[in-house]
Amino acid sequence: MLGDNMKILAVIPARGGSKGIPRKNIRLMNGKPLISYAIKNALHSKFITHVVVSTDSEEIAEISRQYGARVIMRGEELSSDMVTLDPVIFDGMLKAESTEKTAFDYVITMQPTSPLLSVETLDKGIAYCIEGGYDTVISSVNKPHLSWGINEGHVFPMYKERKNRQELPAQFFETGAFVVAKRNVVTRNSRIGQSVSVFEMPENESIDIDSKEDWVLAESIMRRKKIILRADGYKKLGMGHIYNCITMAYNLIAHDIVIVTKMDADIGLRKIKETNLPYHVIKDDEDLFNFISEFKPDIFVNDCLNSNRDYIVKLKSIVDRVVSIEDLGTGAEEADAVINALYDDEKSASNTYSGYKYVCLRDEFL
Repeated sequence: MLGDNMKILAVIPARGGSKGIPRKNIRLMNGKPLISYAIKNALHSKFITHVVVSTDSEEIAEISRQYGARVIMRGEELSSDMVTLDPVIFDGMLKAESTEKTAFDYVITMQPTSPLLSVETLDKGIAYCIEGGYDTVISSVNKPHLSWGINEGHVFPMYKERKNRQELPAQFFETGAFVVAKRNVVTRNSRIGQSVSVFEMPENESIDIDSKEDWVLAESIMRRKKIILRADGYKKLGMGHIYNCITMAYNLIAHDIVIVTKMDADIGLRKIKETNLPYHVIKDDEDLFNFISEFKPDIFVNDCLNSNRDYIVKLKSIVDRVVSIEDLGTGAEEADAVINALYDDEKSASNTYSGYKYVCLRDEFL
């Protein structure tokens, strides 16, 4: 198997003196210390065998130990603003080799400022480096843009001809998420060998926390929910449920939405396709339950009339939250919330929200 018997070290550099965002590496992002995400990824990697945090802060050291990493304390000469990562990683590697009494095959720099990185992407990057025989592989994101440079006061285009962004050649930017390097190219002054490549990672994992704006954006992405909106639209039933779901999808733009409809609900399906929103077609409820198991939503919104109890109970067994809309069926009592905008009933159940305030009003009417 790829990577078998290899010794692979992850070094997570975490200095205590962050100025842009004070105590950045251990501040709580979405309820956990920022550095914990890098430690967790390294510990769960199927390739990484040793994980160390290099720091000058006792506070960072203690939190890192709590999350399962070994700690290497670095001296003052490696802790100033002006010190690059190369000597820090080299120092961490030498001390880890001394402590573990082993020589590593690869050394991976993992910065704690990339909390959205997934362990799947990390492992793909490591495998890419090993399989390709590269000395160094750097995580990157492809962002082709029309860009300009400046030389001695003269501005010049850094492109040959103006094209739409999707037609421009690839332009890779380092993300800071990871640098995979063979042990023999890691020195006090460099981690870059002769054979170098970039590994393109998903853009939604590429945020590097350097500013307060980065922090807010990353945390909002972490809080994103996966939501299924379930509705049908055909001649006998009408299109109200489909328009409801489309309106909700437009307004839940910060979340991962998919509309699910039956394949024989042809009118509704045609309208969904026109919106360019993500959708999934099912044959029956069993097909729906299989899709839920694959998609793993946080919330299921059931915009189908008069649900039965068994159906909602089944949904509740595989989804954390179930919301039902315009539902007077026996399943309504089992849902976490019921939105009955058409029925203004002050005596409705405690899980029911009724009346005009809960109408899903389309943008055209607003």
